[in-house]
Amino acid sequence: MKKSVKIILLNMEEILCSVFFTAMIVLTIANVVSRYLFGITLNWAQEIAVESFVIVVFAGISVCYKKKAHIYIDIFISALPEKIQKVVLEVVNIFVLMVTVYLTYLALKLTINSAARTTRLLGIPYYFINFSAVIGFGMMSFWTVVDFVKNIRKRKEY
Repeated sequence: MKKSVKIILLNMEEILCSVFFTAMIVLTIANVVSRYLFGITLNWAQEIAVESFVIVVFAGISVCYKKKAHIYIDIFISALPEKIQKVVLEVVNIFVLMVTVYLTYLALKLTINSAARTTRLLGIPYYFINFSAVIGFGMMSFWTVVDFVKNIRKRKEY
């Protein structure tokens, strides 16, 4: 696989967040300027900004998880002996994987069930918006497996 494609795939969530966050900010500013300078509200801009926010939230949860930016029970784990810490981290990873796989499944069901619905103004299919939850939870599952494999490899090194 080419290096650039690999970089894009490994940073897919960051790219999604960047694109849709930028769109959300630009459209919100454009709507404010349009409203105050010209007295015209861009309803379509507001709709896209809200949908962009949803995409940023779900892609962002995966980014935070990948970069270990979520708050978790680090204080509790660091108080344990080192061998027990490793076991607890593996159990936590298994639990997180089960939860994220289940949430991915639920998000996929929601996406499939929303195939007929569209947004009010622009007629954007809701499955496009809801699929961001599938990506977010699916990528969290992927990064959990990556973390779990890294922990197992570290354990074999000792």
